[in-house]
Amino acid sequence: MATSTIYLKNHGIPYPNVLIGLAFQSGGMTRALFTDRFGRAEIPHRNSGPASVLLNGQEIATIETPAVVDVEV
Repeated sequence: MATSTIYLKNHGIPYPNVLIGLAFQSGGMTRALFTDRFGRAEIPHRNSGPASVLLNGQEIATIETPAVVDVEV
């Protein structure tokens, strides 16, 4: 199982306690997780490839998984 680590930031400042998940273009979604105090969420997933980052169910970015990425809100 792969893991993608997302660092969510709001104007460069870590964005804690926000629900995020991944929706894969090939189909399938991950379980949504809350970001920690550093704005970080480590999301395990079975699929790989392009995925949309979902913030409270809204698409905010597209990433290539597995990855370690910063996502700006």
